[in-house]
Amino acid sequence: MSANERQVGGNHYKGEYQHWDFVTNINLGYLPAQVTKYLKRWRDKNGCEDVQKAGHFLDKMIEVSAILIRQRPNIPVEYINEQTIRYLNTNTITGPEASVTAILSNWTTVEDLYVARQYITRLEFVLNGGDESSLSNPNIKE
Repeated sequence: MSANERQVGGNHYKGEYQHWDFVTNINLGYLPAQVTKYLKRWRDKNGCEDVQKAGHFLDKMIEVSAILIRQRPNIPVEYINEQTIRYLNTNTITGPEASVTAILSNWTTVEDLYVARQYITRLEFVLNGGDESSLSNPNIKE
């Protein structure tokens, strides 16, 4: 039995194209992989707490972005984009979760990370009873 055919606890990682395959295929890196993991599972596991964890890992990414060198010399951007779209589609990931995953799979500047953080902040806001219309534009100021 392969690792993809079993899961220890729960069923939040079942799917045709699993998170760890996506992360491995595009060499995503530890911190962005944690962000995307928590955004993938929040609806099926720990709800708002998982969104908060995603934000916490993204905050750490922002803190260390000056020294975080993101290199994928052997992986073309087209392949990364193809794998990102495949992962999002096969796992039915939409909305701010999809936006953050797409940003983190190709981020190049700290500004990209701040935009991703705004998406997570909006999602946290909505999960705590805020207006859902704030999800449509991460640049809306509360």
